[in-house]
Amino acid sequence: MNGDLRVSFKSVPATKDRHSGYVRMTASVNGTRFRMAIPSDSKEKLSLSSTLFRIYKEALLQNKLITAQELKKQFMAAPPSLLYDTIHRSNASDLLNIGKTISYEQYQFQLKTINSIPIFCQLTYGIPEISILALPDTFLDQLEEFFSNHSTEKHRSRGQVQLICTILLKEHRKGKIRLSESLKQQLLLHNTPEELTPEDVLRLQEIHLPCHYAAIRDIFIFSCYTGLNYASIRQLTCRQLRTMSDGSLWLFLKDKQIPLPDLSRKISNKLSKISNSQLLFNKIPTIQYINQILHIIALKSKICTNITFKSASKYYLSQQSVIKSEK
Repeated sequence: MNGDLRVSFKSVPATKDRHSGYVRMTASVNGTRFRMAIPSDSKEKLSLSSTLFRIYKEALLQNKLITAQELKKQFMAAPPSLLYDTIHRSNASDLLNIGKTISYEQYQFQLKTINSIPIFCQLTYGIPEISILALPDTFLDQLEEFFSNHSTEKHRSRGQVQLICTILLKEHRKGKIRLSESLKQQLLLHNTPEELTPEDVLRLQEIHLPCHYAAIRDIFIFSCYTGLNYASIRQLTCRQLRTMSDGSLWLFLKDKQIPLPDLSRKISNKLSKISNSQLLFNKIPTIQYINQILHIIALKSKICTNITFKSASKYYLSQQSVIKSEK
């Protein structure tokens, strides 16, 4: 597609009617133009030109013929969500908490991935930054190709793409960015939720929550350590908890007995003490409400996995597989 953009600046001196001079910016695009007055002491000429060029380049990527009127409209509108800024802002808190939420190795991996995004945009789209809503449908394919060809750790290129996808979906779910419908569907298909890790469960346990959130968190963790589904947990009674001669606590079911680890034992003891009936967990909310609150708790715990109550059973099975393989 043919197109043309030119930006020029001309100083206009002060007059009797105007006490101070100013700079007149003229942007010509595809045979049309617009003018704007900016302060004469402005040091943002390069930044203004870069913003105009980015908007113009994004129109070319989407095969749209942009006019000066549309260029000015987008230029004067609220700043869009930019790819690099969004990814960097989203991970800033994690990157500052080395040793608390992530290891130094994870920090280096994430930092390399994030810092390579402007290079990706420059090599792929001809600009070092791009609006998220301007990303083409081929974005994921281009991202995978870039990391596979330019990553210094080629065996981790898949993880780099996964990190970017996870961040974009996380920011979208928080309402911080908008995604085109086609790109959102691609990200959802690509970003298959990973299983919970022991570190994730520990984060869930340690995060301070309001009482009504903490109760749901405790039920979820209890499921992580027993593998029981929602319906089974609702039917548990205090009589099914038995303390053995060695002090260990077991949960007795019709077809099996489950030893309760220390973490799960603390939860079951706490909830059984406050229960006013024979039910181990009193007044369990609906599964729909639990899943809604688990999503909020995951965000507060900085867990990228989009967990539901079924995630607990999957975690239990995965941990049982690990234990069997170690024997």
